[in-house]
Amino acid sequence: MILRQRVVIGLVAWLWLTAANASGRDYWYRILIGGQSAGEMHVVVTTENGVTTTRTSDRIIVDRDDHPITMSLAAEEQETDLGLLRANFITTIDGDETRLNAEVDATQVRFTTHTSAGRYEQVVALKDRLLGPDAIRRETLARLRYSGRSEEHTSELQSH
Repeated sequence: MILRQRVVIGLVAWLWLTAANASGRDYWYRILIGGQSAGEMHVVVTTENGVTTTRTSDRIIVDRDDHPITMSLAAEEQETDLGLLRANFITTIDGDETRLNAEVDATQVRFTTHTSAGRYEQVVALKDRLLGPDAIRRETLARLRYSGRSEEHTSELQSH
């Protein structure tokens, strides 16, 4: 009985300390396709030493012609108030894995992609600051506080 009380007290203390950490956020989402549950997504946002890290994982199962296709994504994006620093994505579709790493500096993004067919690199010039997911969330909340406002962010880079 004493051990159970200690475990409960320890758990309550851990939950209180975790909740008190304002820099940590944890979100769960259910993914619906055509009104039917198709998977889930988990997002954890933490900030340490001025760097905000967003970790996202999701799993989606789509039934196509009586053959379920399983897709998953694991992502980690790191950013500061100045913009996105780096991002790593692992996408898996029916066991076939693709890894994409992006390193960002003031003038360009260097992409490295690893697939079953090989390794590829591409450099894309930046025309403006590249925002990470937490900066987009903060800016959107700040700008949408008033009725009638809208907000737009570009979520892709185009190479020329």
